[in-house]
Amino acid sequence: MGAVGTVATYVTVVGLSVLPGKPLLLVYEFLLTQVFGQLMVGAAPLLKQYFLPAALTFALILSVPSSGGAVTPDLLPTPFRYLSDALPLAQELPDREPVLAACEGIHETYQRSGFGPAMAKFIALVSYEGPIPAGFADQPGPEPADFGLPAGDDGSRDDPLVGLNMPSTPGYRHDFDALRAAPTRIVVGVGAQSANMIAGRAGIAVAERLGTAPVTFPGGHNGFAGGEYGRTGEPDAFATTLRKVLTG
Repeated sequence: MGAVGTVATYVTVVGLSVLPGKPLLLVYEFLLTQVFGQLMVGAAPLLKQYFLPAALTFALILSVPSSGGAVTPDLLPTPFRYLSDALPLAQELPDREPVLAACEGIHETYQRSGFGPAMAKFIALVSYEGPIPAGFADQPGPEPADFGLPAGDDGSRDDPLVGLNMPSTPGYRHDFDALRAAPTRIVVGVGAQSANMIAGRAGIAVAERLGTAPVTFPGGHNGFAGGEYGRTGEPDAFATTLRKVLTG
């Protein structure tokens, strides 16, 4: 039944253009149904009081998180990273209107010119220090080659980040009453070097709405990276802070 349900779901979501038509999604969806099915039916009596943290661990591994309030795709196993693009939240920012306008502009650039030009605009947006000014969306984007991106258009329009999840994910509205009432401890982390960029500012804003203090991690948005993904942060210092958070 899990396989039948997986195929039916895949056909439906691809047909509705909710998710890209990538066969790896079939594996992802099947694992998702089986993991939670096995936990609920088979593993719960064995896990007992550890059931909830075990279930949350699997949910994290197989989730589709976003930056500015969740985990980054680099924390996920390689087969699932392309599903988990980093998109900061915008609704809690005072400059939400120019941010969302810029996100809409990125999506339009992708539809018009392809991945490279759109991603170059995205990088310029998320690396901007401070509030996004009015009219930012109307500015020409940087050259894709400046970031090692292709300038040409390969004709595809199924990129999860700039094609499917932009601008809907940055415009998502949290149910803060439900989050505050949840029994789960929620901790928002912010990079020391990226706290004034959109993802950092969004994380701080979300923490304020939750009535908690954000935790500052060493390094920037990729402070945990040790060079294995082409980027190097401060992994040792990051790990020390993370241990304090997990045991605090």
